[in-house]
Amino acid sequence: MRAIILSHLYLDPERRGKLRALAGLGVALTVGVPGGVAGEDGGVRLVPIPFRGDRDQPATIEWDHPAIRRLFADFRPDVVQIEEEPATRIASRAAREAAKLGIAVVLFSQGHQPPRGFLARRRAARSFRAARAAIGANAVAAERLRELLPGRPVVALPQTGVSLPPPIERQPRDVLSIGYVGRLLPERGVDRLLRACATIMGAWTLTIAGSGPEQEELEQLAQRLGLASWTPAREPRRPCQRHRDRACGYGPGARAGRLGRHSGTPLAFG
Repeated sequence: MRAIILSHLYLDPERRGKLRALAGLGVALTVGVPGGVAGEDGGVRLVPIPFRGDRDQPATIEWDHPAIRRLFADFRPDVVQIEEEPATRIASRAAREAAKLGIAVVLFSQGHQPPRGFLARRRAARSFRAARAAIGANAVAAERLRELLPGRPVVALPQTGVSLPPPIERQPRDVLSIGYVGRLLPERGVDRLLRACATIMGAWTLTIAGSGPEQEELEQLAQRLGLASWTPAREPRRPCQRHRDRACGYGPGARAGRLGRHSGTPLAFG
């Protein structure tokens, strides 16, 4: 597959991890960025596009339209992915130009708020008319895109993902330790994590730190599975000693709990 991605974000080499991964999977990938230097990074071809304006305000800069047209005509990709908001000038013009050449267009949106003003709404409408698919940076953005693009594929996918730190050497332990830190939301799949842990044989612990709309249902699910539940957090303090059949939380404004099983007996301790 031959693909072009347009985004100011990939001027920063630290944010090109997914691009390198795509190139490693065999995608012939070209990335257009406003300004910068032409070159290659891990199999990804970088093409600087002339622009006008302040690069620190990417929504307002003017990408050079003829340069975009030449890039599409020379590279002839199978798909163009525009990782700028649909209401921006670059998204509207690039989507229209790609559609003229019969190239599939994929839009991207963070879903912060609907476009304001007549011109912004018109640019967004042009982008949506040309789009064959779209990506939302989160579940809310994806749902809004589904309403705007009925019948066309839409997925929720973070734009850059998370760069993992180098692995840390740990001392061998007899107990399998699993942890989750974050909001308790349906799309995070914490319920699947609980069900999977309930099937683990042997000694294990699961530590969950977070709060959210799914918290009450997850507490009930943990009880139904014979694991444990969270308790309200108190003022910050040192972790308590382990106790059977109760959970211990600590940290302001959050709930935390540890679920575990040893020799088939449900345990909960902090």
